[in-house]
Amino acid sequence: MQRLSSLSLWHRVVGLTLVFIALLYLVDLTVVPIESKSQYFRFNPFSSRDDTSCYGNLSKSGNLEHLSNLAESPKQLSNEITENAADSVGRRPGGPSKPAINGISNKFADDTGGLPVQELLHVTEINSGETAEVPTTSHYHNSTWKPEIGYWLEKCGEAAPFLVPEQFANRVCEHKCQGRGVCNHDFGECRCYHGYTGRGCEVEQQFVCSDNETEKWTAIYGSWRVSICGAYCDKKLSFCYCGEGTKYPQRPVAESCGFSMRDDRVDWDAPDPSIFSNDNESIGWCNLSIQDLDKFEKKPNCGCIYDGTGGDLCEVPVESFCINQCSGNGRCRGGSCACVEGWHGIDCSIPSSLSSLQRWPHWLRPGVLKMTDVSESWQQETLEVVVERRRPLIYVYELPAKFNSHLLEGRHYRNHCVNRIYDLDNRTIWIDDLYGSEVAILESLLSSAYRTSNAEEADFFYVPVLGACAIIRADEAPHMNIQTDFLGLRTYFSGELYREAFEYIRDTYPYWDQTEGRDHMWLFPWDEGACAAPKEIWNSMMLVHWGNTNSKHNYSTTAYSADSWNDIPSEWRGNHPCYDPAKDLVLPAWKVPDPTFFSIKPWARTRKERPTLFYFNGNLGDMYEGRPEAEYSMGLRQRLAEEFGSHPNKNLTAGRQTAPDVTVVSTRSESYGMELSQSRFCGVLPGDGWSGRMEDSILHGCIPVIIQDGIHLPFESVLNYDEFSLRVAERDLPQLITILRNVTESRVDSMLSAIQGLWQRFTYISAVQLEGKREIQKHGEAYADWIQQYMNASGDDAFSTFIQVLHFKLYNRTWTKTTTNIDSEDFSRKDYCSKKIPL
Repeated sequence: MQRLSSLSLWHRVVGLTLVFIALLYLVDLTVVPIESKSQYFRFNPFSSRDDTSCYGNLSKSGNLEHLSNLAESPKQLSNEITENAADSVGRRPGGPSKPAINGISNKFADDTGGLPVQELLHVTEINSGETAEVPTTSHYHNSTWKPEIGYWLEKCGEAAPFLVPEQFANRVCEHKCQGRGVCNHDFGECRCYHGYTGRGCEVEQQFVCSDNETEKWTAIYGSWRVSICGAYCDKKLSFCYCGEGTKYPQRPVAESCGFSMRDDRVDWDAPDPSIFSNDNESIGWCNLSIQDLDKFEKKPNCGCIYDGTGGDLCEVPVESFCINQCSGNGRCRGGSCACVEGWHGIDCSIPSSLSSLQRWPHWLRPGVLKMTDVSESWQQETLEVVVERRRPLIYVYELPAKFNSHLLEGRHYRNHCVNRIYDLDNRTIWIDDLYGSEVAILESLLSSAYRTSNAEEADFFYVPVLGACAIIRADEAPHMNIQTDFLGLRTYFSGELYREAFEYIRDTYPYWDQTEGRDHMWLFPWDEGACAAPKEIWNSMMLVHWGNTNSKHNYSTTAYSADSWNDIPSEWRGNHPCYDPAKDLVLPAWKVPDPTFFSIKPWARTRKERPTLFYFNGNLGDMYEGRPEAEYSMGLRQRLAEEFGSHPNKNLTAGRQTAPDVTVVSTRSESYGMELSQSRFCGVLPGDGWSGRMEDSILHGCIPVIIQDGIHLPFESVLNYDEFSLRVAERDLPQLITILRNVTESRVDSMLSAIQGLWQRFTYISAVQLEGKREIQKHGEAYADWIQQYMNASGDDAFSTFIQVLHFKLYNRTWTKTTTNIDSEDFSRKDYCSKKIPL
C-alpha cells in the first residue's frame, strides 16, 4: 500500500473535512482513522485514563480531530490513511479463523489498565434503605406481570448504554464462490445457493424429482409426492419446469399440472402430453402465450406455485420472499439472498471493508469506526466499530444454508414457511400462517439494536434453524429421506436438523461449552414445540408455542401420526419434558397484521358491548364433520361440543347445555373477529398441540378461558395470567358455564382492562414495521392501511416482551449453571437487582 506524505494528508484534510462531516450527518457513523495502536487508546472507551471523554465527544457530537479523507467505502478510506503492519489474527478453537479485537479484549480491556466492560453498565439501583420485599401484584409498561418479575423490571429493567467493539473482516472466498453463493467475509467461507456445495461452490448437487414410476416410488415415498414431475426436472431444486424445446422452458409444471385427468381425478401413472402441444387446434400450457388465452384455455390445475413469478401464465416476475428482503444489499432469489459485493449474512446485513458506509445497518449505528490493515493486501482489511449498546446482547449464529435459507429457496409452495409474499406490483401480501413467527422473530433479531457481532460480549446466542419449514417440507422430495431415515416422522426429521446445527456450532465456535448451552436459544414453533428436541440441546432455552409441562399429558398429543414424537428413539430424544417454565419461554403465534386493531380497536370494547357470555368457533371433531381422530385436541373440543354445541351434529342433536348467550360452533364464521369482540369469555383449547385461540382472544379483548391442564400459554411464565384470564380444569368442563356466570361484573371489568394494557404483547408489531419501512422506501408511499396504522404504533409487542424477559433472565441468571460463581459485581448490580429469582 502506498504511503502518503503528511503534507498530502494535510491537504486532503483541509479540502474534504466539511464534505466528510456532512456525510457523517447522513450516515450517523463516525469514522476514526487510526495511525497507530497507541492512538487508538486515546479513544479507548474502556480505558481508565482521564482522556476517555474524547471518545464520548466523538461518538455523540461528531467533533473529530483527525479526519483525513472521504470515501465511498472503508477500503478506499483505509488506502489513504492506514500504514500499519499486519495485526494478529486469532482463531476460534476448532473453527474458522476470525479476526481478534485489536487493542480491546472482548470481555476486559487490554493490559494497559482498562476496566472490565461490565463496569460501564449501570442502571438505577434500589436505594440501600429500600426494602426488597416483592409486592403481590406488579405493573410494568401497562402490563400485569408475575410480581417478582414486574417489580424487578420496574426497578432494574432500564439498562444504561455501554460501549461494545464490533469487528468485521474481509477474507476472500475460493474462486469468489463462482457466482453460486455468497462469501462470508468473516470466515472466508462460501454460503452456497441450493444445488451447490464445496469450498468454492464448485460441486453441483443432484436432487431428483419423483416420477411416474408408481411401483418404484410408492414403496419408498408413498403414492403422492410434491416434487413429482411429468416434464423437465431441475435437479438443483427438485422443481418441475416445461424444459427445453418448449416456448416457455422456465414455466412451472408443478404436481398434477403434468399429469392426465380421469374422471376429475389425477392419474399419477400417466404424464399429460397435451401440455406440450403447439398446433392450430391445441396449444398446451408450455407453449401458451397471453395472446393465445382468447382462443385456448389453460389447464386448470397448472399455475404459479413457485415463488418469483405471477400472472395467468407465470409470465410476470415478482419479488420473492427473503429474510429481511436482503436488507437492500442483495437480490432475493426465491428464498436465498444473493448479496452484493462486500455484504454477507442470511439477510445481507453484515458489512465488510468493501461496504458503503451509507448503507450500514441501523444495528451498527451510531458508532465510531476504526480501520486497521492486517496484511499487505486490501482483501484482508479489518473493520472495528465501537457501538453504544444496551443489554441483553444477542449473537445470531451464521449457520450453513442447509439450516435455513436452503429450506426457503427449495420450498415448492410460495406461501409455505413465510409470513408474506408479493403481488404483481411487488406489494406485500400477508400470509395467514401460524408458523410465520419463525421468520418474524429471526428478522427482528437480525435488525435489532440488541444484536451483536461480538460473540465474546454476547449474553445470549440464537441458533437460526427453520425447524417448522423443515417439517412443512419434509415429504416434498426424495432427497429429504423422511421415510427411509426418519420412520416417516416429520418431527424426527426436523429434530435431526437441530442436532446437526448443534454439532456445527459446538465444533466451530467455543461458546456452547462455556455454559453447556444454557445461554443458547432455539425456536420450535411447530404444533408440539420442543417435545421432539434432541437431548443434546435440552439445556438451552426453548422458544415454543406449546408449553406442555408434561405434568399431566406426558405423551404426544397430536392426532397427526407423522408429527407424533412417541416413537422417536429414546436414545436420540432422551427423556425430557416438552417445556420447562424455569428456562423456556412460550411465545405468541403469528397472526396476520390487521389494521383494525388500531382503528376499530376491538380489544377496547367494554363488558356492556359484549353480549355473548362464551364463544368458541373451531374444529369440533368428527360429529361436526371435522377431524375424525378421537385424539384430536385431546378430546377436549369434542367434549365442549357435547355439552354446549350450539348447532345439531351429525346425529341431529345439539349440546346438553345450550344457552342463547353461549356460542360453540364448528363452521368458521365470516365475522369471526367481530364475534370475538362481542364476547366476554372465549375458549382456548388445543388442536394438534397448540392453537392460535389465545392470540385471537387477547387481540379482540375477549377474556381467555384456558382448558388444557399443565400447558402454558404465551408468556404465562412471566405475565400474571390471573389478572386477565381464567383456567378451568379439564375435569370441570361440564361446569364451564356455571363457573363463568359466577364471575362478578367487577372482576370481568378488571380483566378486560388488563387486556387493554397488554394486547400488543401478543402480536409482532416490530416485524410488521420492518416490512412497512421497506415498502415505503420501495414504493415511495404508505400505500396500504396496514402500513399507515402499524407505522404509527408504539408500545411493547411480542418481540420487546421477549427482550424484557431475556433481560430479567440475564441479571437473575436463571439460565446459567449454579457452578459458574458469578457474583453481583460482574454486572454492577447490587441488592435486589442481582438476586436470583426463580421463575
